[in-house]
Amino acid sequence: MRYDLLAWDFNGTILDDVECDVLCANDLLRKHGLPLLKDVEAYRRVFGFPVTEYYERIGFDFSVIPFKIIADEWVAFYREHSKLCGLNREAGRVLAAAKEVGLRQCVISASEEGVLKRQLAELGVLDYFEAVVGIDNVYAESKMDVARLWREKHAGERILFVGDTTHDHEVALAIGADCVLYSGGHQCREALEATGARVIDSLSELEKIWQ
Repeated sequence: MRYDLLAWDFNGTILDDVECDVLCANDLLRKHGLPLLKDVEAYRRVFGFPVTEYYERIGFDFSVIPFKIIADEWVAFYREHSKLCGLNREAGRVLAAAKEVGLRQCVISASEEGVLKRQLAELGVLDYFEAVVGIDNVYAESKMDVARLWREKHAGERILFVGDTTHDHEVALAIGADCVLYSGGHQCREALEATGARVIDSLSELEKIWQ
């Protein structure tokens, strides 16, 4: 095996919640009288980290509406819309395939850790992971710090990081992991390709990469 451990992003990579996030964004924009996002592709072209800059790109002015208010409203919308979210296509099968070949797995996410564990349990995939690493708040600003702390416990291990955003690539670089980015998540393929990371259109492609 080329790797000891497969580190997964959650939202947009394991969880198919892109359309959910478009609904949440448009609920927010509608509430505050701002122009709506046209569709998923329009969302993918503007989404990114830090999320504060994403909110500004879609029209919010923090001098008028503080970021915390927007973020709290988004969380409320997400809790409602995310009830219908399921696994991304191929995610369940690939998680099982990795376990079958003895590849250890973890999740590193900018989601609040308690919420993250609950969602993984509800999706029926929590038991695939030896660790679930999230942040301690609901504002999804970055997972860089928690990823670095986690990496300190896994020094010397060969890690493949699987995500769907340029931030995932930044995290992978920071922890010395190889990176693969999934084009079916929250950012457009052009943005992902600009990182220089390998971009895949199906999670099933991972099976050839980790061998």
